Amino acid sequence: RMEGVKASDEVISNVLRGGQHYYDFVEEIGGSKYYVDYRPIRNGNGKTVGMTFIGKDVSIVKKDITRIILRVMLCGVGLMIVFSIVIILVARNVKKPFTDMANALEVCAEGHVSERFNVHSVITENQTMIHSLGQFQENFNGAVTEVKNATQIIGENVHSVNTLSEDSQTAATHISSAVEELAQGAQSMAESVQDVNLKVA
Repeated sequence: RMEGVKASDEVISNVLRGGQHYYDFVEEIGGSKYYVDYRPIRNGNGKTVGMTFIGKDVSIVKKDITRIILRVMLCGVGLMIVFSIVIILVARNVKKPFTDMANALEVCAEGHVSERFNVHSVITENQTMIHSLGQFQENFNGAVTEVKNATQIIGENVHSVNTLSEDSQTAATHISSAVEELAQGAQSMAESVQDVNLKVA
């Protein structure tokens, strides 16, 4: 209550005489500045017979505004910290499966295709990629096994061919020796026949 304080001419003109709602952000009353709001009071006939006044000291309002701004800033900083922590945790959960898959591919590249890897993710898309990588590793392992088996069979066949080739070479050597012996025997026989002919003659 501010008894004995006269309203400004502008307030009287707008509210008491004009019957209008009046407010101002800064008005000096009794040596202090206020945020003010005036509304007309009407009787049953609609005639303005007075007015209501609501005022708040500017310094108090500024303190309240400053307090609210500080609270908002503190809330904003707190939310930023919480969101940063959440983002870091989510980033780790997203990054770890990719790192594990990269390590699994590196192990496969080193030739350890039969080694199983254990990778899990809470993200559906990542889990689909992990499943596909597992299928690829399984298929690749099967292909490598088939290649090894085929290589082993080819090696055995090459060994058999080498053995047959050695046997054939040995047989050819024996045949060559036999032919040479036959040739020598034929020559000896021819020489013997010639000696017999000379003696008979």
